[in-house]
Amino acid sequence: GSSQINPLMSTWQSKRPEEFLVLFAHHNMYFNMRFQELEALAALQGITREELYVEEPPTALNASPSVRVRLRQEDVQKICERSVLVKAVLEVWALGSSCSEAVRSATEQGADVRRQRRKFLAPPMKLQLRVEAFGRTLNMEDKAEIMEEIRPLFDGDEVVDLKSPETTLWVLEEHRHESDEKTHLGPRKSRPQ
Repeated sequence: GSSQINPLMSTWQSKRPEEFLVLFAHHNMYFNMRFQELEALAALQGITREELYVEEPPTALNASPSVRVRLRQEDVQKICERSVLVKAVLEVWALGSSCSEAVRSATEQGADVRRQRRKFLAPPMKLQLRVEAFGRTLNMEDKAEIMEEIRPLFDGDEVVDLKSPETTLWVLEEHRHESDEKTHLGPRKSRPQ
């Protein structure tokens, strides 16, 4: 066989990818195909499966509605335009095992990073805040508590517009329900009613 240099690969290496969180739409018939679709669309941009994922590549059995990936900014739009199962691609500002830990991580990144983020938050930019959880239902008190916890990320001059924001800032919690005791086996003791 011939050995050719893949021009897309050299482009991938010349521009530094950023970390994003891909949030998938849940569709009962196609949910298990979400990673295959994402990988196929990334491959069209010259991104291999190994380069795509921040952590261990997921399988169709993974129940998470999201995955952390490395993409170039220009590839995000191309993937979103062609995808059926991608709900949103979010820039990752911070991670943590709790909201307070994520906020601490975000604030410890320094003044330069904060100035860069202010481009998305400072007036005249209009902001919407979305607080969601997977694996748990958040009531209004929970959401208010989370909004209070993320207060250090803001200067207080931000303009909120829930109908037509220019920036939507997401706070996502994921709760996993994992157990080794998920197999149930036994005879029926009564007739179904």
